[in-house]
Amino acid sequence: MTRTIYVEPERCLGCSSCELACAVAHSQSGELFQAIQENLLPEPRLQVEVVGDQPLPLHCLHCEDALCVRVCPTGAMTKAGPGEPVICDREGCVGCSLCVLACPYGVLRPDRVGKKVLKCDLCVDRLGQGLEPACAEACPSSAIQFLPLEEIDRRGGDGWRKEFLIVYRGRAALASQAGG
Repeated sequence: MTRTIYVEPERCLGCSSCELACAVAHSQSGELFQAIQENLLPEPRLQVEVVGDQPLPLHCLHCEDALCVRVCPTGAMTKAGPGEPVICDREGCVGCSLCVLACPYGVLRPDRVGKKVLKCDLCVDRLGQGLEPACAEACPSSAIQFLPLEEIDRRGGDGWRKEFLIVYRGRAALASQAGG
């Protein structure tokens, strides 16, 4: 994986186009009008959260030393090697949610049925067809981009991740102090 998702939070409009595109890309049909009629409605693998007053698209960061992979008791969560995406084999997932608990970014979550984990897979099927991840393609403000790692490094890396962790952990700490 020489390219990955890069987010410029200040450009995010909070429109949720990325969430819709992701859900459709992971639907059975892959088409919007058919997807909304499927028995199990498709779910996005990322979510737009508001941090402070800024909308922020949150997705799996495909960590090099991914805790979710290390804690998965069935081996359903895998990473093929350095620079590769973290993938969840939904057939092998037993829904124990250990990966959800282990993720330091809080971006993994159970599906609506509560039996399998949902996470960004970088749209590996689309990548295999020479396409970008659905969220990056759909973003009207280019807040989500699919860039070469060198370009991300040139732009100063993903400093927003550290800022988000500070706010996210602070919010979690405040919630636990308040009994929430």
